[in-house]
Amino acid sequence: MAKFCPKCGTPYEEPATFCTGCGNSLSAPAAPAAAGSNEAVKIVKQYLKIIIAVVAAFALLMGILNLFGTYNVTAEAEFYGYKDSTSVALSELREDAPDEAMMFVLSSYIMGLVALAVGGLEGYSFYLLHTNAPGSKKFFSLGALIGTIGSAVALLMALFGSNIEYMGVEMSMSVNFSYWLVLILSGAMLYLDKFLLKNDYAPLQ
Repeated sequence: MAKFCPKCGTPYEEPATFCTGCGNSLSAPAAPAAAGSNEAVKIVKQYLKIIIAVVAAFALLMGILNLFGTYNVTAEAEFYGYKDSTSVALSELREDAPDEAMMFVLSSYIMGLVALAVGGLEGYSFYLLHTNAPGSKKFFSLGALIGTIGSAVALLMALFGSNIEYMGVEMSMSVNFSYWLVLILSGAMLYLDKFLLKNDYAPLQ
């Protein structure tokens, strides 16, 4: 039965001494995990495929939502066709909104592209893990890192650009919940990768 490299999860057959995926020594004993984290690591590894698949699906959905969804625009008075609270497509907002609102529009495009990137990377990570192919951890880590940094930047841009005053009229655009969701999911994956799983990434057999 094939065993797995404790660092990257690449399968190997004994009596191999070095991992073909990352070069890690297979003869040295893996560093023992803290007693308190053993159970958490076991649970995460048991459901790792499901976790990655769910994150990938949600990220792809959030990407589509940000690129093609609608936003609520509220103005004190009728302005640019918006009165009270109106649901506006991003394409319409891009064409009709004043220049001051472009920060918000740009943040939505960034968030959409970031979410699609996370979905693609995590989806490929799931495929590699499911087929026991090397490299799953690399794409898992990259997706978590891009998602955390990208969604944080997009969220700050959206919050900064969502409330503006243009020609004496106050306008407010609601920040889509997908910003927070992608940030939370990506941050959780980054924590799993860097602090919980660490070098013990081999799936349970």
